[in-house]
Amino acid sequence: MENLIRFKFDPGSFETGFRVRISFFQKTVILVNLPPNTILPQMYRNWEILYLEKGDRFQLAQSYQALIGCFQDWLKGEGDVQKLRETILLELTDRPPEIRLLIQTGDRLLRQLPWQEWDIFRENYPQAEFALTLTEYSPLPDFDDTPVRSRVRILAVVGDRPHSETLSTLGTLKSLSDAEHLILKSSQPQQLYLQLQDTTGWDILFIGNQDLIQKLNISDFKKALEIACDRGLKLAIFNDGLDLAELLSNLVNPPLIVVFKQALLEQFAAKFCSAFLTAFAKGKLLYPAVREGRESLEFCEQKFPGIMGLPILCQHPLKPALTWRGILGKPPVDTPQTREEYQTRKTLLQKVKNYWIQGILENSLQQQLFLTPGLQQYPRVKSVERLGENPDQTELILPENTRMIQYFDRLKTPRILLILGEPGSGKTVSLLEFARDAIARGERDYTQPIPLVFTLSSWGLKTLPIQDWIIQEGTVNYEVSPSWIKFSLEKGRLLLLLDGLDEVKSEMRKVCLTALNAFIKQYPLTEIVLTSRREDYEAIQLQFNFKSAIYLQPLNLTQIAEYIAYLGKIHDIDIAAFQSDPLLVELAKTPLMLNIIAVVCQGNYLENGVKSGSLEARRRWLFDAYINEMWYRHPPEKRPYHKETMLQWLSWLAQLMHQESQTLFFLDRLQPKWLESRLQKQITWGVGLLFGLIGGTIVGMVLWLTVGFFLEPFWGMIISLIFVVIFGLPLGIWATLTVGQEKKIQPVETLNWSWDAVKKALTLGLGLGVITWMISRMIGFVIVAPLIVLVYELKGGNLDSKQFPNQGIWQSLKNAAILAAIAAAVLGFTAGLMSEQILTLIIGPASASARLGTAWMQEFTVRAILSGILVGLFYGLNQAGTACIQHLTMRVLLYWNGSIPWNYTRFLDYARKLIFLQRVGGGYIFIHRLFLEHLAMVSKPKL
Repeated sequence: MENLIRFKFDPGSFETGFRVRISFFQKTVILVNLPPNTILPQMYRNWEILYLEKGDRFQLAQSYQALIGCFQDWLKGEGDVQKLRETILLELTDRPPEIRLLIQTGDRLLRQLPWQEWDIFRENYPQAEFALTLTEYSPLPDFDDTPVRSRVRILAVVGDRPHSETLSTLGTLKSLSDAEHLILKSSQPQQLYLQLQDTTGWDILFIGNQDLIQKLNISDFKKALEIACDRGLKLAIFNDGLDLAELLSNLVNPPLIVVFKQALLEQFAAKFCSAFLTAFAKGKLLYPAVREGRESLEFCEQKFPGIMGLPILCQHPLKPALTWRGILGKPPVDTPQTREEYQTRKTLLQKVKNYWIQGILENSLQQQLFLTPGLQQYPRVKSVERLGENPDQTELILPENTRMIQYFDRLKTPRILLILGEPGSGKTVSLLEFARDAIARGERDYTQPIPLVFTLSSWGLKTLPIQDWIIQEGTVNYEVSPSWIKFSLEKGRLLLLLDGLDEVKSEMRKVCLTALNAFIKQYPLTEIVLTSRREDYEAIQLQFNFKSAIYLQPLNLTQIAEYIAYLGKIHDIDIAAFQSDPLLVELAKTPLMLNIIAVVCQGNYLENGVKSGSLEARRRWLFDAYINEMWYRHPPEKRPYHKETMLQWLSWLAQLMHQESQTLFFLDRLQPKWLESRLQKQITWGVGLLFGLIGGTIVGMVLWLTVGFFLEPFWGMIISLIFVVIFGLPLGIWATLTVGQEKKIQPVETLNWSWDAVKKALTLGLGLGVITWMISRMIGFVIVAPLIVLVYELKGGNLDSKQFPNQGIWQSLKNAAILAAIAAAVLGFTAGLMSEQILTLIIGPASASARLGTAWMQEFTVRAILSGILVGLFYGLNQAGTACIQHLTMRVLLYWNGSIPWNYTRFLDYARKLIFLQRVGGGYIFIHRLFLEHLAMVSKPKL
């Protein structure tokens, strides 16, 4: 569905008013009568005269402001105008901000008015863009058979003595991807006609010289343009040309035309053309690209007020949307058009911002360092496409302060970028800064792909095809459906930011690269950025099919010296001590270690530092010093743990994550395989013990409520206790051999069901109930069996997104309570109905018949209902509570083993305050992999 509003003006005048038919998104249509306004034409003429005569800038600004004020007043007021404003705001609710507005009129002044200054759009939808079309237009051919080329051909026509700025600006067209251009210097129309009839054809025409436009013979120009259109011309840009666009509207296959309502200086027109085509070539749709071109004239606005509103698109209303990829014959990248798609996009961008930008990037140590590593093209790692080409290519240092996304934009589509660096060089930070820029761009322009961040370490745990892994991770972490992700991958709507190829287990990295290369072939529209340690990537005997690789340069000595000097002024540190230690200076070349050194410097640890040993020994010492410094920043009364104990717990977690090649730690994903072998046996018996204890206790209470009702209280209790052991022991053994042997804890975080599952459950349950009734003659089983089977089918999967720690287990416990309540209600109600049959089963038909209708029978019925409720509770807890029992058993064993504290969430949050960990949603991540590796090697406290 297009975000298009069309204003179709019937014949009228500013003396009598205009009747306008307005259609919203090709469905809602309203009729509005715009009132007369005899002042507005004069206001426009006043500004036009001053502009053409290049009058006083102050007078021109006053005139333009008066024109805008008069124009806005005309579109305010009561009656139909107020109705129009209310309808616009209503129809645009929850719509993407990029609205297309088509002014369809034959009135020249209406076409010249500054529509972009309409306050309702300028204030609420600043990205709305206006275009013009005629009221009458010729039909388009049934099909477009213009040729498709491998490169976009651009013909730029300027005067025979062009301004130097014009040539300099148009020279930037050579940097456009998949494009070639020719600059024709001529003021003679005949040379233009000849070039338009070039046998190869042109895709885009720019005429920046207004004098040439004035000299055109319309008949000859139309013939030459018709030939150019037959040979592929799709877009024309004219400096001036509002009347020319009207005269060319009846071409058989007219191009889309961008004109200037009034002529610009040639160098300004070239400025617009360059900015517009640059945005268009980078994938912008036509309307947003025109807007970027207009915004490039902002520097001229002070000298020529109103100049930014002069460029406008003139199009045939039935002409399909044009894209740069479309000119090249490539399939377009789909963009969201419905409100639901737009809301999904908006929500996803916010999630990435919350989880990765605000949760990780803005709290990272390296983000506090106001230094940016240099970017360097890294040709020693060749892409698959470039193997064998230019083997002696030298490394190219990119200009200082080049942003990663700027370099990415220069790559040919589909863009695949590899980011390499040394440990601690800032690969993840660079990736997240890229994500931040991509999010900001995506919020402004919904044609841009949505950046999603994934950690490749999680792929190593599953080794799925990349598309299946992306779908699975996207469903779990970003709360979107698998079908939406698959569709978005096929249409190129996602930008995958994959962090940490080196964090995949070494023996699986080649498999991972093979899977990535296969994914690139299967989904050619999806763009990827991948990070890895340089050494680990080069060790893989396989190349990633990237378009370009970037190497993050170490910080240079000047940057390091300036930063340490800056710290010295603030914290009064010994700069000379730092500079005299070559190992410290060498370590400081990576942003991570420079940050660690900065923290340590503030604690004056340099004076007591290790002065000998290897680089690795000095790194370990710095990490230990960092831990000590962060610990002592908190006063003793605010330290809930002993330092040695805290380090022991952190070391266990680091060893676990390093062993499993895991980046993010989720407390509710603790698994039995992570325990030591002796503890794995204990968790098996622990789960069996809990199940046996709970089940045996419930059986004993049921027997006490029913059978014990007929005995003396003492003997009823004794029999109940005997059955606790008799039933609890086999139940515990059963649980030990079944549930206790489970290698994976699977919380029931969501309750899902479908009508198919309901039908299946009711059919199966009804069949079992009828069979049981025929055997036992207890009619209640016909009711209880279908409901019990139905409760059994109420199982689900994982939560789509974790918002707080251990959310999966808490949600599983909640669902266990829900299932237990349902089962208890069902069995309690059924036991009440079946109380007579239960009584008959216990004491025989004769005795039971004698007691019917008595108060004694009423008391027994109550006991039967309570028994049914107890059995129902056990049944429901067993359905979703199994994971909770397994998790609890595992936590108890780890606590007894000294691996974790009892309140683990409190500890993890405290470690986050000390800047040892960071939180992403409901998970935790160490501040850096090097820090994780350091803690993983800690066997006992070092400080």
